Amino acid sequence: MIEAVESLSGRMVHVTEDPELKVMATITTARGAAPAHFLRYRPGTRAVDYLVAYQLGFLVRLFSCPAEERFEVMASPAEQEEGMKALGLGGLPADFAHCMVDQIVVQLRTYSVGFRVDQWIRSHCPGLREQQEHAIRSQLAENAQALAPEIREMFPKGLVDANTAMNAAFAMVWGRFWGIHAIQSPSRLSDTAGRRKS
Repeated sequence: MIEAVESLSGRMVHVTEDPELKVMATITTARGAAPAHFLRYRPGTRAVDYLVAYQLGFLVRLFSCPAEERFEVMASPAEQEEGMKALGLGGLPADFAHCMVDQIVVQLRTYSVGFRVDQWIRSHCPGLREQQEHAIRSQLAENAQALAPEIREMFPKGLVDANTAMNAAFAMVWGRFWGIHAIQSPSRLSDTAGRRKS
């Protein structure tokens, strides 16, 4: 995957641990004169190879398209304002509100494209299946934490509802994929998937 990204993009891939990272892994795409794509992952995970492949899968998809067909999902200033209103963020500090809109946009893009990346990994990298399921179960468990009443009360309802809807969709997709049809919420899926044998 590293070789594929470097060949397609003409830039190096730099992979490093980041103990400050809040998510399991993330990648910064090289832009302008930047010499490399920077992929960071949280130390302590036993799914490093999968996380690297997953993050690089987004770049393989991006750079496999002609330059004029490469799109990044983001919100314009006007869309940011509309998003703030729709998510109930109008009364909060502007920097925080804009950050929350950006997070929802990233979540929407990551879940929709990410499932396609995961399908490709499962088909073409069978040696990563155990790591893949471990990482997805970990993500489901993290998503379930956001259902706690004390967490939900900290944020506006519109923002909570948007996040919950996408987390529920993520849980339902993997529940169906694994053949767990009685799933009603991300927390129930994370419990059930955790008990499922690989």
